[in-house]
Amino acid sequence: MGSGDRGLTLVELVATMAIAGILLALAVPGFSRLMERKRLEAATEVLVSDLRRARSESAKRNLDVGVAFSTADQCYGLQDDVALPCDCTAVDCTINGVVTTQSVGELTDVQLTQAAFGVAGAATTWDHLRGTANAGSVCLRTNGTGYRTRVIVSGLGRISVCSPSGAGNLATYPVCLAGLVPCP
Repeated sequence: MGSGDRGLTLVELVATMAIAGILLALAVPGFSRLMERKRLEAATEVLVSDLRRARSESAKRNLDVGVAFSTADQCYGLQDDVALPCDCTAVDCTINGVVTTQSVGELTDVQLTQAAFGVAGAATTWDHLRGTANAGSVCLRTNGTGYRTRVIVSGLGRISVCSPSGAGNLATYPVCLAGLVPCP
């Protein structure tokens, strides 16, 4: 090439493309793990928000308000008539006449793996007189990498989130206390 010619040779262009391809191949797995974590964080925050809404509605409306979970259907529903069963598909999953169900299964890579509230089974109810609830927890997990979160409802009606230690830990949340049954 002459001193005034500018541009890339074919060899330089191929080398540049090869390096860009290698860098892209290294970045894609990390990006997909990041997206999984963000989906799990979003599902966890929506669940926490809905549980807080149930607690708030119970106090505001002077009614017991429940949240029923279905791991089989990958969903949960809020209801202000806790005498009726809420199965995420029926019209009885309502707050003030508005259907309030949430499908975890709509979120790619996120599963509702466990909902355990002692004798209440897969549901918790806020007592409007005391502000207390059926104690228990709900576990969410990603399909690919197995990241996990646990949303805990205390008997006093407090809501907290943790992530199990070790594999599947999501650094966004504090590590769950030892002694809790591991999330599946």
